[in-house]
Amino acid sequence: LIRSYFCPEIVDNLKTLTQQIQKANCAGPYLPRIRIFIDVIKCDHPCDGYPIEGIMNKKEAEIIKWSTDFELDIRAVDISHQKIITHINKLYNICCKGQRDEVSEILRKLNQYVNQHFGYEERMFVKFNYEDTEAHRARHQIFKDKLAEVGKMFLSQDSKDVDKQLMVFLLVWFRDHILKDDIKYIDLFKKNL
Repeated sequence: LIRSYFCPEIVDNLKTLTQQIQKANCAGPYLPRIRIFIDVIKCDHPCDGYPIEGIMNKKEAEIIKWSTDFELDIRAVDISHQKIITHINKLYNICCKGQRDEVSEILRKLNQYVNQHFGYEERMFVKFNYEDTEAHRARHQIFKDKLAEVGKMFLSQDSKDVDKQLMVFLLVWFRDHILKDDIKYIDLFKKNL
């Protein structure tokens, strides 16, 4: 799915760079992001070939796997993020199996759960007087708007490109949001929860 956007040379160069950074032990906070990026572009997704023969008999594919890199060490938030991953993976598998009639229900559940999660975060922002509240809320709204837009495109068009656009959007946004945005409130939440 995503791998097709990157040439093999880029993947190889990133692997080499990661090994050099690990040897030098100088990556600091960047190594987890590099590892995640490499995982995204090197993985062999079982759904690359739409439609997939016999996928019904195979274990469900995971476009996103929970990893310690995502852990904020805030139990309620980590559990919520894991549930979002579950919904994204369900959506991915439904797309792979060509079960487009089930997509609207999964999108509805994903949207509902994301709204619950964002609502919880935003209530805690206010309660704890988080300095980046407005900017974080704005990023939440951008996600909700984009999910609605891509979801409508997905439901109105039967296109592999729209499928890919939706899954790439969800994957990249989820990873970036945790590793760039949510990570900023860890200390505040831990101090006040």
